[in-house]
Amino acid sequence: MKAYKIILVLLAICPLVSCSVTCRKAQPKNVNIRVTAYHAKESDHLKYKTLSACGKPLVKGKNIAADWSVFPVGTQLKFNNHIYEVSDYGSALVKPSNSIPTVDLYVANKREMNNWGVRFINNVEVISWGSYEKSLQILHDRLKYWHCRMMYDRIQAKL
Repeated sequence: MKAYKIILVLLAICPLVSCSVTCRKAQPKNVNIRVTAYHAKESDHLKYKTLSACGKPLVKGKNIAADWSVFPVGTQLKFNNHIYEVSDYGSALVKPSNSIPTVDLYVANKREMNNWGVRFINNVEVISWGSYEKSLQILHDRLKYWHCRMMYDRIQAKL
């Protein structure tokens, strides 16, 4: 009889505990995006060298930056026959919520960045969604920057 009561209590508690995961709207499998490019020697990235906002080395052809309230850290997007992972962010990527999301592709140098330009890519496959919780954790100590505060507030509103 006690085991039955414990199971009932757990069934009642579990939905409350996992609400941050289950209460969100269903995430889309395909999205339309605007893609720009950046490199480590841009003036606003010099102090970070080749490290992402997550503290991991940036790798050409693997990493992208995004507004983490749109694509949380760890999100994997597939376009141009490559899979890219969101590991960085930038103030220019935090746009009004009704605009087409922009991601910034990490490239090796200024020439590659200029050659990339701006591209609009439709029907980008979302391989997997990252973690809003991890995004909040990383952003928490960076709230003095307006774009970090905006992403943080938007993520909290989603959870």
